[in-house]
Amino acid sequence: MTFSSPTAEYRRMIRWGALMIAVSCGAGARSEEPNSTPTAQTDNNGGVPAEVERAMRLPVGAERTKALQSAAQGWAQNHPAAVLSWLHQLPRNQQGIGLNVVGVCARTNGKVSADWSINKGANAWLHQLLVGWAVADPRAAEAWCVQTAIPKEVRFLAFASVGDGACRKDPPLAAAWAAKLEANEDRLAAISGVALLWGRANMAAATVWVKQLQPLEAQIAARTVVADWKANKFHTQEGAKDTVAIRAFLEQLALSGKEKNQVLNSPQINWYIPNPLEK
Repeated sequence: MTFSSPTAEYRRMIRWGALMIAVSCGAGARSEEPNSTPTAQTDNNGGVPAEVERAMRLPVGAERTKALQSAAQGWAQNHPAAVLSWLHQLPRNQQGIGLNVVGVCARTNGKVSADWSINKGANAWLHQLLVGWAVADPRAAEAWCVQTAIPKEVRFLAFASVGDGACRKDPPLAAAWAAKLEANEDRLAAISGVALLWGRANMAAATVWVKQLQPLEAQIAARTVVADWKANKFHTQEGAKDTVAIRAFLEQLALSGKEKNQVLNSPQINWYIPNPLEK
């Protein structure tokens, strides 16, 4: 099986999605850089709430960011598509205010939010929306992924994101869903998402699971774990993963020596691997 090489734009979108998740999970709100205040425009009939408009008129800085986040979160609880449209038209250096708001949209109405992202081509938001939805309602997010005509350029990201979110809720159930997917690329994408989170949370349990996969699936999972280790040097309760630990992980897998070396020497990435078998 072969995969087409990801485009430069796709790689840029993946890196931006990874940045948003990193900030959302650990860094908290960030202040925007000085910039002219954009005109608030959305596609909802009710317009932008007064609270949001007032926050937008505040001087650029931490206070403005905090006020915007608070006001937009309240808006997202009732009108997720409208607030997403508003966030989408903000300048890139101000979209950091939407990190927590997007999570509210996903939890409030995951289907509406995910459909909006696909219809608007707002790919940079898709990962966070699907992860948030899959954490809140994994079965619904999984069903949406299978039933929706997702564009090819973000289909891998979508299935990986749902696997990621579902794994945060229940790793064995997420792995079982991924294994049942009929389309090879969809199954491999979901396995990649599960491997990313399970490898971070519980390497021992993830290793047992990877050992039960078919060779190609195991190679995808292993490349995801190793590439994530290279990119983030993440820590678990056992401590930082080093080269010795990663080699020990690979030695437990039913892969050839060549395949193990390919996995170990795979390029460092910032997020999922659109083409995990790329030489």
